[in-house]
Amino acid sequence: MVNRRQRFLVVLCACVSLSAAANGDDPDTNLARWYEEVGPPRPSEPFGRYLARTARVKHGVKYEEVSPEIGPETLRVELDAFECVSFIESSLAVARCGWSADPTQSCFVRELEATRYRSGEMGDYASRLHYFVDWIADNERRGRLSNVTASLGGEPMQKDFFYISQRELKRTSIDASQLASLTDAIESTEARLSATTHSVLSRENAPAVLNELLDGDLVAFVRERPGLLVHHAGLVYWAGGTPRLLHASSYHGRVVITVRDVTNYLLRRSERRGVIVARPTTPQEH
Repeated sequence: MVNRRQRFLVVLCACVSLSAAANGDDPDTNLARWYEEVGPPRPSEPFGRYLARTARVKHGVKYEEVSPEIGPETLRVELDAFECVSFIESSLAVARCGWSADPTQSCFVRELEATRYRSGEMGDYASRLHYFVDWIADNERRGRLSNVTASLGGEPMQKDFFYISQRELKRTSIDASQLASLTDAIESTEARLSATTHSVLSRENAPAVLNELLDGDLVAFVRERPGLLVHHAGLVYWAGGTPRLLHASSYHGRVVITVRDVTNYLLRRSERRGVIVARPTTPQEH
């Protein structure tokens, strides 16, 4: 049995070249520097602000989309290149460890796994929370965040989920028996999500309340795309009296902070139909 730390070290070895290409540092040093640059929470600082400061450290880091490998699951660690969800997951892990006065590699691994996988435990490919609405719901069930969309005026929406089973799994080369097992598990998740109503704050109603968002709130953008509900996500970062979006942007090719507010980002593209907002909860100290 390979323990969690050993799994992490295996994945770190695979990521060394990626980190070294950016600044010559190994991943251990990169993580230590991230903790150091953030530092401990400031007096009277809310956790949301601390999370926003943590994510801000990675401003300018490159965007890199990684297709999930379908097969034996490993805990992939991103420190010098992100896509939108891995940016949120890694920032949350560092912030939760720093807040709990445990800025260590083992805490980062524990928090990353807890955020990324169903019930906080890494199993096979199907244990990963591939759909962001599922990611939010599972983390909320375990008290790690709160979905505040309904309280902001969100309305129930249903969607047919099939993107993973009909697109991602179709491209794999794993053996037929393993593929059948994964397909059954993924389709079961998709059926559950398809039968569930999801609270969404529409683009028509969102502008009236988005200025009420707090530092560190997670904003997921709903888009008209077959098989998916959420297509992008980022964090709220207040600057200049404005709630801006801090996110790993495929368009810009790096982590950026929007010049204007979250409302502007939502309304700028007509296919963005609304948002889901989740608020990370303050971790308990060890």
